[in-house]
Amino acid sequence: MNNVIPLRATPIDGKVPAHDEATEAATLSACMNVPTIAAQAMSIAGPDDYYSGLHREIAKAIVAVLEAGQAPSPGAVMIRLRETGRMSIVGGERVIVDLMNDTPAVQSMIHRYAGKVRDLAQLRRLGTTLHGLLAECYGSQPDVPAFLARVDAAVGEVTRRLDGQAVVGVLEATKAVARALDAPKHRLVTTGFPSLDAMTQGFEPSALYILGARTGMGKTAMAMQFVAAAAEAGNRVLVVSMEMPKTQIVRRMICSRSGVALQHVKDRSMSPAAYSRFTLAASDIASMPIFIADKPGQTLLEIKSAVRAHKPDLVVVDHIGLLRPADGSQASKRSREQEVGEFSWGLKALALETTIPVLALCQVGRDVAKGARRPALSDLRESGSIEQNADGVWLIHRPGYYDAKASPEVKREAELLVAKQRDGETGLLALEWESMFAVFREAAAS
Repeated sequence: MNNVIPLRATPIDGKVPAHDEATEAATLSACMNVPTIAAQAMSIAGPDDYYSGLHREIAKAIVAVLEAGQAPSPGAVMIRLRETGRMSIVGGERVIVDLMNDTPAVQSMIHRYAGKVRDLAQLRRLGTTLHGLLAECYGSQPDVPAFLARVDAAVGEVTRRLDGQAVVGVLEATKAVARALDAPKHRLVTTGFPSLDAMTQGFEPSALYILGARTGMGKTAMAMQFVAAAAEAGNRVLVVSMEMPKTQIVRRMICSRSGVALQHVKDRSMSPAAYSRFTLAASDIASMPIFIADKPGQTLLEIKSAVRAHKPDLVVVDHIGLLRPADGSQASKRSREQEVGEFSWGLKALALETTIPVLALCQVGRDVAKGARRPALSDLRESGSIEQNADGVWLIHRPGYYDAKASPEVKREAELLVAKQRDGETGLLALEWESMFAVFREAAAS
């Protein structure tokens, strides 16, 4: 339409931003031709998503008519434009008539048309944001961690909006539930422990899991068993380790798989048979799709970058208390509880955005050691909002750990408490701890 032109444009470096006025016109025409679809169209692409200033004014009038509880017919839209003094800005009633007559009927494809209007708007916003950020690179030197955090936030916001509306109808949600039931069961990532899988169905997409215990209880050992089991089942796993270097992680995994004592590997006292088992297990581990980032003090931004690069099916963070803020702020500016709470929410947001399960290791309160009591969900409450943000909380307990006089049998006893499981049961699982190999096993049935 020749008389439908932008009232204002915002070229960047002489280039006109991405837009499609024909699609905008067709969407607005459909809203007025079939008023029953207008609310749906405007919920997908609002007035600010339209590039043409003329189209923005018409979209605003349609929204105003809808909010007044009326159907946005051409006549109602014209009345609204006259009442607000905007009719002269759009070019008069003839423009509305031409809009209705010169555009195709797209009511059956309104979701696609309105979606394109929204997507192009987001592309323009991203261009404007990145243009401003790029200018910073050539100006005064910015604080690099804080700058990268802003870049990630800007791109993440556009990505989330391009993924679609956060609000969906119950019909769409019901279809999603049905699709999940029909999906192959292997989409849920196994833990490698049959009793734990039976209770939890493994690691579920988009969920944040917390594996908590006191220092020395075997959090990392159990987490690496989860990693090996998931990888052996064909899942790509990203391990973010800030406490243990990758060589130690892999060595533990090989010992666990080969049944070779960790101490014998450390002091190089393996027998020929043990060495053969060790090298065979090493070959198996080497072929697994496991990726390890072992830099100390990593940020959520760095984890997101690694996730984008390696596209894992499971992310393991060891441990959440060693993360640092991406903006470079010092701990003195915020309480440790606030920081850890922000980290847990950041990991939950990562799980939601990527539909990848995330397992974060966490230290439980020091008071747990008093009386050798079993840890409880309440022990996480001093660690920010971890308990609230997590979909699942698993706590390790070894009763014999605190008793120097305990028998070897008691020293082997271990428990895994499923303290929280969203939409599922909780309970206590009996395990055995083999310190020689740093491995947990299912307890033998009594």
